[in-house]
Amino acid sequence: MRNNARHARNKAVVNAARNARYATDQAYYAKRQQEQKEAYARHAEWRRLCVTLRLHNLTLDQYHALHERQDFSCAICGNELQSGKHGTHIDHDHASERVRGLLCNGCNLGLGHFRERPEALMAAADYVLQ
Repeated sequence: MRNNARHARNKAVVNAARNARYATDQAYYAKRQQEQKEAYARHAEWRRLCVTLRLHNLTLDQYHALHERQDFSCAICGNELQSGKHGTHIDHDHASERVRGLLCNGCNLGLGHFRERPEALMAAADYVLQ
């Protein structure tokens, strides 16, 4: 217990010194701000994935298992799944919230434009086949 109190006291001293330096040294403040922006940008994709997994109640292991089960490709078109903001999308049934699979950006947008209505998708397929 003593170590925790000492650690808290030391942390308070360090924070006070850092805050004082922020107030007086503009170059130090600018450097630390830039470092924080770079760290935020470096971890943006990881944060986005964590939020998405939490939204769909998936663990990282379940997400990786989906990738492997689909051979790292889109469940609809079979193209290789990409990473990044507009890369892999977790497809789910909006009524039951059940995860169906992983889609590329194009297929996810296509399903969204058809509002996931099977009759509209089949009509579009018939139209394309004419």
